[in-house]
Amino acid sequence: MKMNVSGVTYQVDFFHMRKDKPEHTLCIIEYTNSSGELVRKSLGNAILSDSDQYNRKKGRKVAFARALKSANFNKLERTSLWNQYFQYCNL
Repeated sequence: MKMNVSGVTYQVDFFHMRKDKPEHTLCIIEYTNSSGELVRKSLGNAILSDSDQYNRKKGRKVAFARALKSANFNKLERTSLWNQYFQYCNL
């Protein structure tokens, strides 16, 4: 999904690794720099515990939160990204 913050368009992708053990959800946040190269800004991972039931929505939210935290966005940018995430997911 594409998200815009502070004039920059970010590509946010989620990958659900159900066949790998332990199961996990991966969130990658990338953007295109001025020379046209795709640059990875952040990576977030949600690992399923053996006692947990797999939940796609919960895995996406945890992975996205961890990706935002490691990307060092400020509070206004994180709020904007979360609002766009919830709008995209119809939550």
